[in-house]
Amino acid sequence: MPFIESASSPLLDKGSLMTLSEMPDGNSKPDDMYTNICTGFGVAEKLPVRVAAYALPVLQMGEQQPQARTEFYIAVAFAQKLNQSNPEQVRTNIVLIKEYISLLRAAVGVTGEPVWLEERDPFEAHRQIQIKTLAAALKEKASDRIKRFADARNGDESLEYIAAHALYMWDTHDIDPDLFITHREQPPESLLVIGGPAEKLFSEARQILTGTFPQTTSRRAAQGFTEIGRRPPYYPVEGELVFNGEKPKITFDLIKALPDADVLRDTLYLVVSLSEIVAFGDIPCIKSKNLTSDEVDDLEAACDKLQAIISQLVS
Repeated sequence: MPFIESASSPLLDKGSLMTLSEMPDGNSKPDDMYTNICTGFGVAEKLPVRVAAYALPVLQMGEQQPQARTEFYIAVAFAQKLNQSNPEQVRTNIVLIKEYISLLRAAVGVTGEPVWLEERDPFEAHRQIQIKTLAAALKEKASDRIKRFADARNGDESLEYIAAHALYMWDTHDIDPDLFITHREQPPESLLVIGGPAEKLFSEARQILTGTFPQTTSRRAAQGFTEIGRRPPYYPVEGELVFNGEKPKITFDLIKALPDADVLRDTLYLVVSLSEIVAFGDIPCIKSKNLTSDEVDDLEAACDKLQAIISQLVS
């Protein structure tokens, strides 16, 4: 089934939409039209092939809501500090992600071109003051899940990383727009941020902060979830297909053999987006190998399309 016609696909679970702030009249609903639809990416030294699947919900929603501005941003500053990543390789992979998603967008027939937002430096003094203020408030009200996440990593530094999501995602705290980490020339009137299951912890923190700080703007913000990214698709898992100084080989047999179930599912979303007859709702059948010969041929052809996209990328 062509990507654009898959309007009923599970790329975005509309039942999962969480409203973080409402318009003053209180009449807006999480599934209303949005002026901005956005997803954020991290970047590691090795880039998984499945990373482009994370763009699919925004691309599809943008095509279904052509009046909306579709946006992507890449957040690397905190990750580089916490993970001590190689800055030169991260910069190379940022270029690769942008080119990869551009080629995928054309291949699936999306006409609208997304905007890539600039990442401002979160370690500039005035933003650090705001982030530390948010982190201190979060520390007081954090759930056990947020505390466990922070304690298992870098403690207060991790809390600052979690709190900074509110500034990456333009939650409607009553602050100077210059303090937001993703740069927009104009504030969004209504913003839907889409993330995978791994983002639920950060969304919980954003709700705590939104309920703690005053809201004086009329901007409406919501968080939507997709099944893609149970493991963040920009951080590699052992055994998955990655760009690692050379272009990975893509075959249906290699994809079926991926050892991690979450990685397999994300990679199948990417392949199915390029298929002609198999739909996103068929992915459980693919995982259980309950396929017709026509479906197998279709998915093998989709893998060839994905290989063709990868062959056009810089190494």
